[in-house]
Amino acid sequence: MMAHRRGLASPPQGIGSFLTLRILLVDDFPAVRQGLKHLVEMNEAWEVVAEAGDGQEGLQEAERLQPDVAVVDIGMPRMNGLELTRAIQKSAPKTKVLILTEQNSQHMMQEARNAGADGYVIKSHAGSELLPALEALSEERPFFSSKGIDD
Repeated sequence: MMAHRRGLASPPQGIGSFLTLRILLVDDFPAVRQGLKHLVEMNEAWEVVAEAGDGQEGLQEAERLQPDVAVVDIGMPRMNGLELTRAIQKSAPKTKVLILTEQNSQHMMQEARNAGADGYVIKSHAGSELLPALEALSEERPFFSSKGIDD
């Protein structure tokens, strides 16, 4: 059994036959990506394989690397997160998409579902919800948090 840091739940075994959960981070703010990477890599079974600063770059990385999970912001230049989610479904169909956004409306969460997202977390709750969301996706379960969502 692989050791894990800071008393987190047992590390997931990735999606399918992967031993490591390979994650792509797509957000237009470098500080956000850095913070997310720090959170993600607290679990030794998870690896950030690439980062992208806009949707177009995110799509290129998803096509090239075929990650297990792409953590995607909605509001980005060159291609927004909903467009990116649709594009990833076509070019990297095994990649799960977790929307991580400031958009806290029920309507936007439904738009993300309609685009094909596998999960939705509000950035202000990332500290408590990102890791459970990634774990759920690694186990082929959706994760749509209502924490912080306005009606």
